[in-house]
Formats: sequence, structure tokens, C-alpha cells
Amino acid sequence: SRVGFTTVWNFVDVSFYPKSKWLQRIHPFAFTRAGRDRIQNGNEEVINTGIRLNVTRQGFFNLSYSRGHETWRATRYLIGRDVNVFGNMQAFRWLFVSANFSVGPAIFYGETNHFQGRSQSLSVGTTIQPSQHFSQGFDFFRTRFWRPPRDEQINAITIVNERTTYQFDKHFLVRVLARYDSSQRRLLTDFLA
Repeated sequence: SRVGFTTVWNFVDVSFYPKSKWLQRIHPFAFTRAGRDRIQNGNEEVINTGIRLNVTRQGFFNLSYSRGHETWRATRYLIGRDVNVFGNMQAFRWLFVSANFSVGPAIFYGETNHFQGRSQSLSVGTTIQPSQHFSQGFDFFRTRFWRPPRDEQINAITIVNERTTYQFDKHFLVRVLARYDSSQRRLLTDFLA
């Protein structure tokens, strides 16, 4: 939720259904958004274009490119993704996998020291469920932010999430969550029964 921000957006896509055993749908798309940020005193716009491939096993693969501008502290900055690739699939009955990679221009949102930078993010996730009672999930996320032109690294953060669930019956389960956050250098845990 953003206060003092008025926006309009539009999404359009076209679907093609090829005669294939594994490729179910191809749909190029375009998403646009434009707005006025009265708090930061500037206009904002972005366009995201790409193509999505829906495949068997409830999977999809997405390739897109986006570019736009955002205002921060009355300064207009470039935003977007030069490359954004992601997808997921229920590879087997017992295995779900997902991945995402993106890189592009971004903003360092400092109160006084704000500047144009670049960011890169990578995430990989999996859920293993060998039986109806037990499931094990892992998610890995890494993001980097650097300042051109000398590629001075400002930050690099790694987050790893783990989730273990055992369902004894329809009324009782035990769940353990763990999260490692490299920016805080700590491990957080949560237990639920």
C-alpha cells in the first residue's frame, strides 16, 4: 500500500494452443503502469513485456523484459529488468521445483544518499513430499545491489527458508520453520503443533 500515489495499469496477452504433448499454451503479454507519486513529487511508469509457456505437470516458464522510471526524493531514476526468467513445475508427484533470475537497474532508497544502481536476484525452491503425511520445503534467495560504473557492491543478502511438516491425521500436524538471514547473521525458528 502506498499513500499519496495514484496509478493506472493495463495488461494484455494473446494465447496460442499448439498441438503438442508437453507445451499447452504460449502467450506473449504486455503489462503497463503509470502513476503520480505526490509524496515523492514525481511521475512513474513501467512497461513489462514477455512470453509465458505453459507446459504439462502444472508448469510454466516466463521470460520478460521491463523498463521504466520511478521518483525518489524528487529525483527520477531508471528501474526495470534487463532479464527476468522464472518458472515452476510439479516435476514428479513428490517433487515441486521453482526458480527465478533477474537483473536490471534499481534504486538505492537512502534518505539523503540515494543513487542509481543495479540489482540482481536469484531464487530456487523445492518441495519434496514422499507421502501424504510428510513434506519438506527449501527456498534459497540471494540478492545483490551494486553501484556502477565501478561495480562497487553495496550489499549482498542470502536468505534460506526451510519448512518441515508432518501430518499425523486430519486433526493434528507438527511444523518446523527455520530461516537464515545473512544480513542479520542469525537463524530464526518457529514450531507449531
